[in-house]
Amino acid sequence: MLIGFFKKPEECDANCNIIKFSDRIWLDEYGKGFFWRTFIVQVNENSSQELSSIKMLIPIRNILELKNINTTCFNQNYYWNSPHLNTGANYNIKKLPKKDGSYNDYGIIDHDQIKNILVFTNIDQSSAKFTFDKPLALNQATLLSWDFPKALSPGEKLEIRITFEVTSLFDITNPGTPCPDCALIFTYFNYNLYPKEIEILSKDNEIKVKPIFNETTRAGGFDILLSFPPKFSSVHGFDNIFKSTTEYYNPDGSKGEIKQKYIWRLRKFWPPGKLVGIGDELIIEGVIRREFPTEQILKEIANGISTKVPGQITNLKNQISSVNQIQQQQSHETIKIKKRLTAGNILSIIAIALSVGIPIVAFVIDYLAK
Repeated sequence: MLIGFFKKPEECDANCNIIKFSDRIWLDEYGKGFFWRTFIVQVNENSSQELSSIKMLIPIRNILELKNINTTCFNQNYYWNSPHLNTGANYNIKKLPKKDGSYNDYGIIDHDQIKNILVFTNIDQSSAKFTFDKPLALNQATLLSWDFPKALSPGEKLEIRITFEVTSLFDITNPGTPCPDCALIFTYFNYNLYPKEIEILSKDNEIKVKPIFNETTRAGGFDILLSFPPKFSSVHGFDNIFKSTTEYYNPDGSKGEIKQKYIWRLRKFWPPGKLVGIGDELIIEGVIRREFPTEQILKEIANGISTKVPGQITNLKNQISSVNQIQQQQSHETIKIKKRLTAGNILSIIAIALSVGIPIVAFVIDYLAK
């Protein structure tokens, strides 16, 4: 989730780009997202001006637990510095900070085959919310700013790492059902919803992003990695996926439950050589749903009432048919229920059966026998 990067108006001649951006996002079952974000800015060799600060505009009103984690850059054993996570290149700490308390203390690392990146341990970080009149309140964004202890000269690169949390990312499309569908949307470089904020910062001061830093080595780039909550899977959506996989790791690098993970690499679907900026609007959206093993559901059914109430089966079947039609529209696929019940359908049947007073076990047995 990002609107764009900006420099100060007085540094408008600083020729610079974001050469690496990575969002690692973990979702929990309640719709809260934990973001582990890193980016690298480079002042190009032909720049006529240095760069002493950078701003990042985020399309979120309430960011929680915002932390600068630049110190993790100097821990070789930190899981997210693992070589296999960085395009096959070795993560290398070339110079440790002196830790002498000096304001401009910094270290140097190699990361994702990008060499000699400066990392400040005492970088000034601040955040501010844009607040406008009520008609614009819904589009309120957050601006993060960093002032560098030492201005970046032409050719120099700087890495910044942060973490933060965002709540209420789920939009429940069918509330009240046992297995609700959870719609998600992550927007990058959106202009239409934030024209006032962008006008204040000035698009002329935007720092654009390179989809890939080096085509030959595949260094750098713009990547998004989204991990679902445990036991959740995709229903539909999530286009342009580079890779679908699973992982065990939590944000702190510890092992946890297995999770579905989707990876997007911008270079895979963006025109080669074209920079990315505000107005290009990259949207990642889809629907996920919790998985319930059929065996678990049938066990719960077996613990219910086992006597059959006659005379209401026909009406109940009509209601089930309506439920299935709604599910077909939501998931954009045909659901066949002849002698086969998915977890979602079984739970829908249970809910309807309870609402009309039909004992569950007898009804399911009768339905499966048809």
